[in-house]
Amino acid sequence: MAEEFFVPKLGQTVEEVIMVGWFVADGEKVSQGQAVMEVETDKAVFPVEANAKGYIHLGPYKAGDVIPVLTVVAIIGKQD
Repeated sequence: MAEEFFVPKLGQTVEEVIMVGWFVADGEKVSQGQAVMEVETDKAVFPVEANAKGYIHLGPYKAGDVIPVLTVVAIIGKQD
């Protein structure tokens, strides 16, 4: 079963983040708890961990993009 991977809420006032980059490539196998992307808020840079294990299929986001929190940025599921 596929799991949606989204930008978590990183503070009470954080409404959007800047994507710093991915630590993994599209289609790469990931483990739950593995840092897969990095985002920046107005106060700090945070790694974001995978919420499931499987193969990650990245969305259209790239470094520098401003992304609202709770936005789905990838899917973690089967290889195909």
